[in-house]
Amino acid sequence: MKKILSIILSLALVLLSMPAISWAEDTWRQNELKIIDVIATKNNTYALSQDGTLWSWGSKYYLGNNDNSVDYTVPNIATNFSKNIIDIEAAYNFTANGTVLFALEEDSKVKGMGFSYSSLFPGPTSAKEPVDLNLSDISHVSIGEDHALALTVTGDVYGWGSNSRASFSTKSETKITEPTTIDFDEKIVKVAAGYDFQSAMSEDGDVYTWGRGELKQLGREVEYDNEPAQLQFPTAEKIIDIENGYRTGFALTSSGEVYGWGFNDSGILGVNALGAKVLTPVKIEGLTNIVTLSASKKHGHAFLLALDNKGDVWGIGGNENSILGAGIGFNVDTPVKIDFQGEKIRAVDAGHQHAVALTENGHVYTWGLDSVGSLGLGEEWSFYTTPQRVKFQTEPSNENVEIVGLKIRDIQLPIYKGQTKYLQPIFTPMYATNQNIVWESSDPNIIDINEYGKITAISAGTAEISVSSAGVSASIIVTVLEDIVYVPVEGIEFDTDTLKLSVDDDPFTLVPTIYPDNATNQSVNWSSSDEAVVTVDRDGTVTPHSAGTAQIIATTEDGEYTATVYVTVTNVEPPITSEPQLGDKMVWLDKSLDFQNVIDFIRPIMKKETNLHVHLEHDVQIKEAKVTVIINGTVEKELMLQDEGDGIWGTSISPQDDETGVWSIIAVHIDDALGNTFTLDMSDVTYSSDTSYEYDVDDPVQFHFYVLPDNYNFFGEEYESFKVTETNNIVKLNFSNVLDPESIDLDSFVYIIDDSLKTAEAPLNTNIVQDGYTLELVGDKSITLTLDPSKWEDQSRLVLVVHDTITDVDGNQLINPSYLVLEIMNEES
Repeated sequence: MKKILSIILSLALVLLSMPAISWAEDTWRQNELKIIDVIATKNNTYALSQDGTLWSWGSKYYLGNNDNSVDYTVPNIATNFSKNIIDIEAAYNFTANGTVLFALEEDSKVKGMGFSYSSLFPGPTSAKEPVDLNLSDISHVSIGEDHALALTVTGDVYGWGSNSRASFSTKSETKITEPTTIDFDEKIVKVAAGYDFQSAMSEDGDVYTWGRGELKQLGREVEYDNEPAQLQFPTAEKIIDIENGYRTGFALTSSGEVYGWGFNDSGILGVNALGAKVLTPVKIEGLTNIVTLSASKKHGHAFLLALDNKGDVWGIGGNENSILGAGIGFNVDTPVKIDFQGEKIRAVDAGHQHAVALTENGHVYTWGLDSVGSLGLGEEWSFYTTPQRVKFQTEPSNENVEIVGLKIRDIQLPIYKGQTKYLQPIFTPMYATNQNIVWESSDPNIIDINEYGKITAISAGTAEISVSSAGVSASIIVTVLEDIVYVPVEGIEFDTDTLKLSVDDDPFTLVPTIYPDNATNQSVNWSSSDEAVVTVDRDGTVTPHSAGTAQIIATTEDGEYTATVYVTVTNVEPPITSEPQLGDKMVWLDKSLDFQNVIDFIRPIMKKETNLHVHLEHDVQIKEAKVTVIINGTVEKELMLQDEGDGIWGTSISPQDDETGVWSIIAVHIDDALGNTFTLDMSDVTYSSDTSYEYDVDDPVQFHFYVLPDNYNFFGEEYESFKVTETNNIVKLNFSNVLDPESIDLDSFVYIIDDSLKTAEAPLNTNIVQDGYTLELVGDKSITLTLDPSKWEDQSRLVLVVHDTITDVDGNQLINPSYLVLEIMNEES
């Protein structure tokens, strides 16, 4: 009993000897304390006040003061840091089993402390006291698993630390001891370091990822990738913020939607498949109007906290220690609201086993597992399923430090209509007293701002936001953007369609033009038709490997439009190439009329659509081919040919009503991959036989065919079947329906082909008498064919063909074309 009384009396004496201490309750409007940011790791929590002071509690090793003897269970000032801090970042390092803390100072330099295996600090692996990281003009920092990223005010990115997780482009070093530039073609406005992967976001909303990718955390099918590559999203909305967790990435759109990809730890992606590897970003349903994201980097039971524009906090993922709420299960794949008893939240951070939130009026709340005083509630080894208020001890001061300067910290990320952000005033000196401030907007219809510096984007436009305190003021211009309007891609092209390289040439980068230039998704996929000759990377850089030809094809992701460059790679000097020529198959049409199937030598006659084919041979890849035809000797027409493979080029011919008559191919035009243009004059071509037709090969000829009107019935009636009887044995044919009666030479020949394909021919001005039939000319416009019933039974087919005399445009007589006149078949055959 005496011992207990002695302890009580001693404690009373200690308390009486301590200076007067006040609890910072509703202090946002008071001088003592204004908390503006909070961070949680595994065993520590940090808070930053408006006067640049860093507060810490939890594990004794990472408090930022000289007392490493005891864990702090309530907030204390990190006395080793100067009171000029404007931003803080901290993370737990599993590899080193310790915390790393970075502090961004008012002069845009960074100080750091903690424990690292990979030299996050200059020289030693650990820093018990803050050390300068040799960085300047920094706007933002992010810490991963023993590696870090820093972003400058001009949009440059630096990285350093462990390289075992493919954090950096060099693959030869296991760690990078000095901050090293990571190159991007765009200005970067946000970086995020995950456990073993990294992300960066450009001012245009493009997201790039790199690092390890076994669990799809890069959003592409790779185990690792040292080089940043753009990640594609299934939405036309602009990405305006990014966050990385353990092996899961997150992105925030301009409308406040959240997309995630990678490892679905504990249902953190809202996908009902625990442990799934999600390659393509998925929208997390139930998260709307979100303005801030914070993801824990814990191994297992990872969780995500999302803050919306009303000041409410939502959680999803691992519910270890009921950090997302009691009685709702161990894994939560649907967002749940965390109760702050009506307080509006301005900042939130997800640690490993606890979380911290900052209210609009400066109150700090923590919840989850309190291992070594990390909740700041004066306890150890307890846990809370609902947020608990943290109290700060401040010592009243009679000192009056005058404000000599004031500015507003620049907004790094874009703001869209409907979003909210908190502005941060920076005083000179930062420890100045009487930091009571007044905010004002030049146009509340565009941007509204409340007494806590919270701006709300009302409508698109620009407004000036000003802050004043003790006669000192500052202002910035803030622009509110409209939501992104989706603009589809309509086409893609290159400024050249040929490229000549030698095997010794350096890589060459192709730059396509996408139409329209404001298309929303301008992503392009690249491919090479022959990677043994030339390869192309994801940026369009072409690398030659061996002599030959290949096509480089750029395909837009939106609409799958394509553009092609024909690449020729030579050893040293381009080879001497011969001119192209027609191949063995020459030129032909698909058969147009069934009647012609039995008469190989009949010239093509078209009544409907058919296909034209040209066989071309060239020792250089042909890029484009077309034919020129003349219709009826007067109208010139070009037909583009398509590559059908194996040297065959073809096109479908669909004549218009005014294009009936004689079609003559007068030339074939070829452009090859070397940029050469050739013209094959068809008057110099001798036709050989092919599988479709047989041609007279004795004389050079132009290739020609005939297009008949749809209503053309040959010579009078068209008989497909004619049964010969005693009373039905005469067929009369009228010549009046020919295409051009004036061009028909009635002195041409008539072929009569029986079933054995024997032919007889005679001028039309003489009568033909054959065994089984008689052909008689009646006048000059018709013929009469008389069939002998007694003889016809032994014959199954009779074909009558009339030849025309046709001349070309120069008056030269061509080989007579053939009109099919009539096919008569015994009905029984």
